[in-house]
Amino acid sequence: MPEVLRIETGTFAIVEDGLWWPGIYDSAKAALRATGFREGALSQLQQRKNAETAGRPGVITAEDLDALAVAAPGG
Repeated sequence: MPEVLRIETGTFAIVEDGLWWPGIYDSAKAALRATGFREGALSQLQQRKNAETAGRPGVITAEDLDALAVAAPGG
């Protein structure tokens, strides 16, 4: 079962069986919600967020996940 962890930057990540899921999340709620999406979709979203922040790790928000759900129903 996936576990949401607060990381040193104050953001959140998901770990399952010792493996880190794609994504850095602004809240525990967003990270928990992200567990309903496929790894590929989260990886693409994280890449897009990283590109938006010009070299710094981007942070995925609940709003980003809402938009992803609309774009690809069912994750």
